[in-house]
Amino acid sequence: MRHLLLYGLMALAGVGPAVAGNDQVVGTSSNMEAAPGKDVQAYLQKIDQLLANASTGTYGDLRRGASKDLESARNAIATVLGTRVTFEALPEDDRLVIQNAEDTISAILRNKEKDRMVCRRANKTGTRFATSECMTVAQREARAQSAAEATGLVQRENCIPTVDNPCGG
Repeated sequence: MRHLLLYGLMALAGVGPAVAGNDQVVGTSSNMEAAPGKDVQAYLQKIDQLLANASTGTYGDLRRGASKDLESARNAIATVLGTRVTFEALPEDDRLVIQNAEDTISAILRNKEKDRMVCRRANKTGTRFATSECMTVAQREARAQSAAEATGLVQRENCIPTVDNPCGG
């Protein structure tokens, strides 16, 4: 019954459902294009309800510091939405902030931080138009590790051996 109630609350807020590790429905990132007429206050109340449920242990044990991260994500959403009444005409950068905050909340509640999607606006080389780049935390970490390894390889291969620097890896 609690699952259905929470699912209904999330549907009213325009936030899509996901199943937590203990089979409870929790919010996931919503697609703001799919919910342009949604009421901002009702949406924030639903997020507050999720956070209240999380603090009472509804979604199981949270990692240390998770409550602070949840509140920070909620505040990021509230700051972006400001005094808006609906999601109408929300700029792309603000949509990304909301999406990232929702994904943070969802990842914490599902206890899957590495699966959290992070979107950033970036200018592509050769153009002045920004595009959105979305990757999970795990994908970003793998890309950073791969880049560091490639840099190290190039530096080792281009080494000129001396007495103080034998260029050994």
